[in-house]
Amino acid sequence: MTGLLKLSPRISLARQAISHICLLLFAFIFVSVFYRRYWLDAEDPYKCRALLTRGHWLDPPEESYTSQQFEKWQPSGCMMHEYTEKDVRACLKGQQIIYVGDSTTRQLFWATAKKLNKTGADEKMRKAGKHQDLAFEDKDVTVDFIWDPFLNTSTLRRDLVPYGTREDADTVETGGLITIGGGLWYARHFGSDWLDHFRDTLNYIIPLVADKTATSFARYSPLSSSQSRSSGHHVYLTPVEIPHYDVLSPLRAATITPDKVNPMNEYLYNLSTTRGVKVPWSHSLMTWENRTQLFNKAQKHFTYQDFSSLCVLVLMLGLLSARRSLGRQLPGGGRQIANEWFLPRDQTNEWKGWMQFAILIYHYTGASSVLKIYQIIRVLVASYLFMTGYGNTLFFYREKDYSLKRCASVLLGLNLLSCILPYIMDSEYLFYYFAPLVSFWYLVVYCTMRIGHSKNWSMPFLLGKIGVSGVIVTVLIRCPMFFDGLFLLLKHTCKIHWNVKEWRFRLQLDCYIVYVGMLVAIASLRIHDILHTQLSSQDDFARLIRRRWNNIRLLSVAAAIIIIPSFWSFTRHFSNKVDYNQWVPYISMFPIFSFIILRNCNQHLRNFYSWIFAWLGRCSLETFTLQFHIWLAADTKGLLSLGVFGRNGTHLDGRHHDLAVLTVVFFWVSALTADATATITKWIVDPQSMVVPETELTPLPRKSGAFSNVLQRLYDAWKESLKIRLASIVLMLWILNRV
Repeated sequence: MTGLLKLSPRISLARQAISHICLLLFAFIFVSVFYRRYWLDAEDPYKCRALLTRGHWLDPPEESYTSQQFEKWQPSGCMMHEYTEKDVRACLKGQQIIYVGDSTTRQLFWATAKKLNKTGADEKMRKAGKHQDLAFEDKDVTVDFIWDPFLNTSTLRRDLVPYGTREDADTVETGGLITIGGGLWYARHFGSDWLDHFRDTLNYIIPLVADKTATSFARYSPLSSSQSRSSGHHVYLTPVEIPHYDVLSPLRAATITPDKVNPMNEYLYNLSTTRGVKVPWSHSLMTWENRTQLFNKAQKHFTYQDFSSLCVLVLMLGLLSARRSLGRQLPGGGRQIANEWFLPRDQTNEWKGWMQFAILIYHYTGASSVLKIYQIIRVLVASYLFMTGYGNTLFFYREKDYSLKRCASVLLGLNLLSCILPYIMDSEYLFYYFAPLVSFWYLVVYCTMRIGHSKNWSMPFLLGKIGVSGVIVTVLIRCPMFFDGLFLLLKHTCKIHWNVKEWRFRLQLDCYIVYVGMLVAIASLRIHDILHTQLSSQDDFARLIRRRWNNIRLLSVAAAIIIIPSFWSFTRHFSNKVDYNQWVPYISMFPIFSFIILRNCNQHLRNFYSWIFAWLGRCSLETFTLQFHIWLAADTKGLLSLGVFGRNGTHLDGRHHDLAVLTVVFFWVSALTADATATITKWIVDPQSMVVPETELTPLPRKSGAFSNVLQRLYDAWKESLKIRLASIVLMLWILNRV
């Protein structure tokens, strides 16, 4: 059969095999995670002990490819929380923090003071002497430092005496948190008996600070701030800090040696394991080196090696999966060999797919901190919205279908998942910003094309209508009154608390690219009609296209080749995201134009596409939304980790294994969710198409009675009327918000 391609029956078998493999992998993940959580981590399920004792630097000097070093500390199995001034006040409101020790402990004092009030702490730090007691008070939090390098002053003993009786600790009026650190002065100023003096001092302190419950402390859930304020006081002994021996002065290097420092830390370690002394060993390591606790969490850390390796891997997959478009379905069961025109469906799905891969890599590797990568990703987001304007304009112009059924199908498909997740994950609808963003612009395109649609055949009328729409929408976005009033109304009527500032920011970033997509759609339709149909009358534009089309194509390709490096060079002048974001609405269209021209400049390029990219493009909305909770952790701030391949979560000790396993399951769940969303949407919009034939059903006896008749009529009305079904969904969401 010339011109026809037959579909292989092996495709469905391959899909079943992949589904079974993913299901087995899914089961393996949960069995492994349960084993780690309830067996390997049974003594420390909430990572409280791991936070204090185990971890590593993500950016040590020998592995850091940027100027930032010793910035990201990764505890074993959890994430570090960066405490803000607000966080510190919430935890320590009305309490006193006391630091006791030498100059290394004094650094902790100043770090805490700067968290409370950096300006005030810097000013006090400039005036403070070296070997003296210090105090810093800001509002209702007090921080004290007691200069006591030998840990034997009367002030320290006065503060610790009340802790000797643990039952009375809750009634003590002294410090809520006491941190004691020292030891280097013993090595510096005592001779061969330095260790004996150090032990004698600790033996006096230990009975006052040892926690009898330390062995079982980590079995329980971490305390909230309110609970911690009422649960007694906390005393910690910090390890003896390991200095950089090679930068010590000759006089200090002669006395402060590893042979003296290591035995003191070994003695502290024995005390922490046998006597219940709280020693945050991670402090020593640091100076030297999602809604569930079931999965481990890890911090993001950007390296160019990880980012570029993943990009190259994805590019190779895309090239290896290139295939010819199957073309249009024919009545006989085959497909016509494709001879595609501008931006065919397979190509737009491919475009969405490789952009989604790039965005996922961007989020996973933490590349948002790199300005030049952020600039590229912003263009990719604009490309999605360009396709929203292009594809929907093309549909409305060709099909002229402005029905409620069509509109409801699109909006339900876009928003079903993003509306359900906030009730499950205690998040917000706008947190999954892409679905509401695309929905807003879809409604803009719908209204623009719907109003006066009977005259859309007139190019001057259609172009003028698009221009008027652009002006009106731009005014609504930039005028605070409209969205401020709308969000205030939603707050009081529906208990919806959305961030209007964040929403306006999202709209302003790409406020023109949708209209550019609409114009490109109209231009492509017009040019296609000129080149492929016999027009009864031709205007000057049609004659120009027919006569000079080859020249126009060559000039367009040459311009596209020049624009891409020019755009890249232009964006290098921006030093921060704020300046770049101000230009994005006006310049993002140029690299998009260049890409679609180069991608469609040849018939061969138009006829081939990457099926892997196209597959991901068909479920790109689901992958974008579900990444927040399946692939990433802590609302995209961290990474999800199984904790079974490597206990520390380093790149060589488990992180890459986690990425490989979780990515497969993540894509599988996203594909299933996309299919489920399509099925539910079809059932809501057109329930008749989902009804099982009556011949396959066993009829049920109908109950008589007034109440039963009323219910039956209500059900019949609900089944027959799309408006009633949509109204019932809105009513249900309103009730859930009000509860």
